[in-house]
Amino acid sequence: MCNVYRRFIKGHAHIAKPLTKLTSKILPHVLPPLDATQLAAIQDLEERLTSTTILALPRRGGLFILDTEACAVQVGWTLLQKQRDKSIHPVGYYSRGFIQAEKTYSKTDRECLAVVWACFLSAHTSRHKSS
Repeated sequence: MCNVYRRFIKGHAHIAKPLTKLTSKILPHVLPPLDATQLAAIQDLEERLTSTTILALPRRGGLFILDTEACAVQVGWTLLQKQRDKSIHPVGYYSRGFIQAEKTYSKTDRECLAVVWACFLSAHTSRHKSS
């Protein structure tokens, strides 16, 4: 998710540098525990992604966009909204791990589950907030 929204984070490449070595193709199958600089980078990115300078307040009448993603172990989505100045900003991030049965789904089924889950949760959240 950080890579997708890097444009909203000033100095993203510098902040994420301790994490880039974790993307090497020569890493062992089981990664060692994260060191202090890697944990600090994750916390810094998480804080910046959820700060008010990144997240926009949802506004009635604005165009909403669902950006979904699924991998082998989890599903996630971002709710984006087109702002008055025509820019697009995230208004929320959501994710959850798969239950054991969902881990056997094909890539296509996992991606479809991401869309269905995002639509269900966004509709349920909207209904819950309006009542």
